[in-house]
Amino acid sequence: MGGDDIDARIEEFLLDKIKEKHKIDLRKKREANRGGVLQSLREEAERVKIELSSKESATVNLPFVGKGKRGAPIGFSYVLSRREFDGLIVDFVERTRKPMEQALNDAALSPGDIDDILLVGGTTYIPAVKEFVREFFGKEPEHKVNPIEVVALGAAVATLKEGIKEKETSGKIRRPVEISDVISRSLGVLTSDGTVPKIITRNTKIPIRQTKLYTNQWDYMDEGRIAVYQGESMYPEEEGFLGEFWFEIEPKPAGESKIDISFGIGEEFGILHVTAHDHDSGNVRKVKMEAVGRLTKKEKNRWMNKMLNMHAIKVQVVNVETEDTLSYYLNPNAHIRDVRKDLMVKGILSKEMGIFYRDDELDDEQRVKDTEIKDGSGLELRQKQK
Repeated sequence: MGGDDIDARIEEFLLDKIKEKHKIDLRKKREANRGGVLQSLREEAERVKIELSSKESATVNLPFVGKGKRGAPIGFSYVLSRREFDGLIVDFVERTRKPMEQALNDAALSPGDIDDILLVGGTTYIPAVKEFVREFFGKEPEHKVNPIEVVALGAAVATLKEGIKEKETSGKIRRPVEISDVISRSLGVLTSDGTVPKIITRNTKIPIRQTKLYTNQWDYMDEGRIAVYQGESMYPEEEGFLGEFWFEIEPKPAGESKIDISFGIGEEFGILHVTAHDHDSGNVRKVKMEAVGRLTKKEKNRWMNKMLNMHAIKVQVVNVETEDTLSYYLNPNAHIRDVRKDLMVKGILSKEMGIFYRDDELDDEQRVKDTEIKDGSGLELRQKQK
């Protein structure tokens, strides 16, 4: 839940009110001056949202939303009450219940075990949010820390190398502060029965290295496919696919091979090191993969569109020699040389290889947006053309 989501909800509500009152549908492109009116509407939505944090009502004023039948300008005014506002965002607020319950469950705690509650971000100024937190935990949130500053303060605490020195307070013993990095989503490999057993579970402290033993499902397989996924479902999630690779194994009857799959996460942010080791042949493959965040493709595109005014392009990158594959997002404004460097860091591209799209090798000086690469298409990594 974020401020942009709430602003958008207010905008939709006001668009409905404008249509209801003046029969002007600003969602349709044919309306004159639509862009300027929508921009003013967004600004008003954000303003009244902030105003309703301290007032019982706020007035939306738009001097111009369109023209009447005789060409006269039409304005729009609406008084939005806090009760109406709370009703508009009730599902956003309720949506935070599950992650709070999950966080408490992961820590084996109940709401009553929490000593202090810090509110983080401007959205927590909203009275309905504060009331929800108060009801959930059964106590008043901390008001001494500014919700806008708390992120920066937390980042400062996290960078301390020598620990945190507490002031001695008479009659009080404070528990030491421990800050740990953890992985936010479980990681596993796809097996022949269509499930994804977890090798590393979410909320595991990092750095971490875990190994699990697997075997061959069919007789005399001479290679194995390692497909890596993240997520909590026992089945593969499309947005959780991180990549795959193949490696050679000693052909043996079904169930007799011993194959170690190891996952390692160290200090490199977001990088997963995957190792496959066949005990019989001694063959080992090591691949780097990038663990992606929780955002769906649609959400990623929304933020890319907001920041760069363009959409990220999702492609499947395939190394034709090793058959390694990677689900990858291209920044349309990036140069191919930047893509090359990133793919080399991920370990799927070597210096001698080129990046090919539709059998044409891409030039390092090209921008992605000039290559006509389409969403959902594939890139091949193979030896450069001479």
